[in-house]
Amino acid sequence: MIVNTNKGFKLEVLGTIFNLKSYNNDNQAQATLYSGSVNIIVDDANGGQPTVTKMQPNDVITIYENRTSKNMHLPDPTVCSAWKDGKIIFDN
Repeated sequence: MIVNTNKGFKLEVLGTIFNLKSYNNDNQAQATLYSGSVNIIVDDANGGQPTVTKMQPNDVITIYENRTSKNMHLPDPTVCSAWKDGKIIFDN
C-alpha cells in the first residue's frame, strides 16, 4: 500500500503499525513507525529522482512543506500515539 500526502512525499507500507500526520494547514508532516517497516519516498522539488528513506521501528521523520529539510529521531512512541488513546500531551 502507498499513502500519498499533500506535502510532496509518499509512505510505502511494508507490513507495519504506523502513524502519519499530514494536514493541509500545517507546514510539516510527520510519520511515526511502531513496528514493521515503511519507506518514505520524498519527491524532488526540481523533478529529479525521489529520495527513499527506510524507517526502523520507533523512528519519527518530519518532512517540511518545502521538502528541503527532514530529520529522524527516536521519540517516546507513546507521545506520538497518545491521540488515538484519547490523551492530550502538552509540551511547554
